[in-house]
Amino acid sequence: MRRAWLVVALLASPLYAEPPAIRIVAQPPRPYIELGTSQELNFDFVLENPTDEQWRIESIAVSVYDRNGQLASSQAVDGRGFSPSILTVPQREVKARESIVVFNPFYSFPPYLELHELRYTFTLATTASREASVELRVTPVRYETKTDLVLPLRGRVLVKAGHDFYAHHRRLDYLHPFARQLGFRANFMRYGYDFYIVDAAGRTFRTKGEKAEDWYSYAAPVQAPGAGRVVALADRYADDLGGKLLTTESLAKDAGLFYGNHVTIDHGNGEYSLLAHLRQGSLRVKVGDSVKQGQVIGAVGLSGSAEEPHVHYELRSGPGFDAEGVPSYFRDFVRHLGARDVPVKKAKLDTGDIVSGEPGAK
Repeated sequence: MRRAWLVVALLASPLYAEPPAIRIVAQPPRPYIELGTSQELNFDFVLENPTDEQWRIESIAVSVYDRNGQLASSQAVDGRGFSPSILTVPQREVKARESIVVFNPFYSFPPYLELHELRYTFTLATTASREASVELRVTPVRYETKTDLVLPLRGRVLVKAGHDFYAHHRRLDYLHPFARQLGFRANFMRYGYDFYIVDAAGRTFRTKGEKAEDWYSYAAPVQAPGAGRVVALADRYADDLGGKLLTTESLAKDAGLFYGNHVTIDHGNGEYSLLAHLRQGSLRVKVGDSVKQGQVIGAVGLSGSAEEPHVHYELRSGPGFDAEGVPSYFRDFVRHLGARDVPVKKAKLDTGDIVSGEPGAK
């Protein structure tokens, strides 16, 4: 992990001859700016505590500087008020000789702000009321998706889970002991989606949804969102409505159960598409096959960590659990905004969007 530039300054600690050795790094080290109605930053802070004391985060502040080094914006979450904003950061204790992941609370900025350099200042304290400040400087960059992408499902699709600040794809603690046991080294699904086919009323299933066949997504064709070569796949997992087969014990024995039946496509430009939770026996490709954009590669199933029929999609930097997620922008789709349909040439998707891959589709 390449370390971002950090500056440590002691605020008030006469008992310390040297500043406390709390280290903070950004993951990924140079975050991406994702453009939509706002500028969004999807990255984490990793706080490393090699000391024998426990430290607590008291506040986090961010100052935004333009390319001329001029301050353009400043905000903070801290302990002031009857319901302090620091409570939006649930994990604030850094135990001795341990590290934690803190999900960046400043995830959205207005489009007019130039995000040349962001200076994050963490104020920390010990139980003995010693206090210190750690500054981390980050230079984010705008990410341009290299692969020409279309939606992996046809028809009316609900983005039930995207990669916003509150989505489970965003909040992967890859430092958790079980995550490390599975081989997780970064947030490979940082920009992941869960796509569901819905009817005109936005329903995901007929009747009560008690059978897999009741769901509109189940057995629907899944197409390659971009051209490339198949570099990995699995087709050995049974459908599992309700997620009964996925347990801590079964996952520990086979980390592949996390995705279930899946296909990974190398787009040849440093980007990889992973499509997961496919139906067993539906795969139409094998490792080494070249695929075209829009080519059917399988069908929606219920395998792996899928309690409901849907396809999980993510664009990532590599094929393994050590990859990082990267932003994905799709082309030629329609946003269904109630009674209004808005054609979109190219854009990212958000949790809650209802879209169609064919312009003008109903």
